[in-house]
Amino acid sequence: MKSYSTRNDVLSKPTTLTLVADALRVEVEGSATRTIPLSTVEELRLSFAPTGAEHARFRASLRAAREREIVFFNRRYRGLYDFEDTSAEYVAFLRELHLELAARAPACRFVAGCGGLRYLVNVLALAIAALAVLGAVVYFLIVGLVWLVLLKLVLIAFALPTALRWLARNKPRGYAPRAIPSDVLPG
Repeated sequence: MKSYSTRNDVLSKPTTLTLVADALRVEVEGSATRTIPLSTVEELRLSFAPTGAEHARFRASLRAAREREIVFFNRRYRGLYDFEDTSAEYVAFLRELHLELAARAPACRFVAGCGGLRYLVNVLALAIAALAVLGAVVYFLIVGLVWLVLLKLVLIAFALPTALRWLARNKPRGYAPRAIPSDVLPG
């Protein structure tokens, strides 16, 4: 029995996911335990999901027939800007979950990255932001505010690498359960 315990955020309760025989047991503090037969799992999606406070956050979401989506991350919320890194346990649990799903849910889709529409929206947003910044740079150079151009370039230097890393890691694609893409796993 492989288990993974987590708490996603301030609004969620501590949750333990446990692989038992041919099912996934979901125990949420203060709620009834749910048991999801692995044969009903339709999709397991892994993605890179950084935030301002967590630059190395990874997300797993599991969808099963007639069940709410189960989402968990490679860290445990402890308090405001306080997260415990649980990457080793997260990866070990995911590897075991992949093996069990491959054996018990042959129709399960294994997907890396975000959904196609979300990815397209993010690509378009980055392109629009780049055009807006370019326009602002040209305008500020024309009116003589070179210091503002330098300030914008410094801000871009900090934000752009994360945005590009997100785009590279979250391009939607399928994968085999025994070949999990390394760019959607911490490590």
